[in-house]
Amino acid sequence: MTVKEAPCSRCARTTRHTVIATVDRSGPEGDDVYYFMECAGCGAVSMANIWNYGTEDDQNQYYPSPISRKPPDWSWKLTFFSGADEAKLGELLKEIYEAVQGKQHRLAVMGIRAFLEQLMILKVGDKGSFERNLEAFFQEGYISKIQRNAMSHILDSGHAAIHRMHKPTQEDLNIALDITESVTAAIYFHEEDAKSVSARVPPRR
Repeated sequence: MTVKEAPCSRCARTTRHTVIATVDRSGPEGDDVYYFMECAGCGAVSMANIWNYGTEDDQNQYYPSPISRKPPDWSWKLTFFSGADEAKLGELLKEIYEAVQGKQHRLAVMGIRAFLEQLMILKVGDKGSFERNLEAFFQEGYISKIQRNAMSHILDSGHAAIHRMHKPTQEDLNIALDITESVTAAIYFHEEDAKSVSARVPPRR
């Protein structure tokens, strides 16, 4: 049994994989081998193409592509256990993470901007501009002052990507996703999660 280290798109890190099958397309020009593998951690099946046509190091390509960040655990709930509008938000969030996985940073931050805009409109209505929507979102108590300022910076980043071809770094993108996830989870899931915790607390004597 052959074992290889490879990135797992489900575990979001490099793990040990068991090689299920290989297809060798090597020739006089060099090595070219396809590996079908199963992650020893989560069981996800993937494929790796490793080739070398006279270069010093092997070249490789993985299918699906390695991911730098997993979607939040609650993302599927937004799509399947909420209203029609929330389901659209869930679909948009899925597309954002697909862009992140493909390293399409501009598309991802544009998607985050659109996601936050639609989230605000769902909760407070359309006030005519991002700034007014954000202020109404804050005044209605959906976010704190710190979150309002953070969201403003994210919206600026999305605006710059659309109008000035700004490309955010992976770190910038992770920060934007952290804030987007925390705001969304607080609105849709944290209250119910807290209630379930409270239900398990024994009553006072």
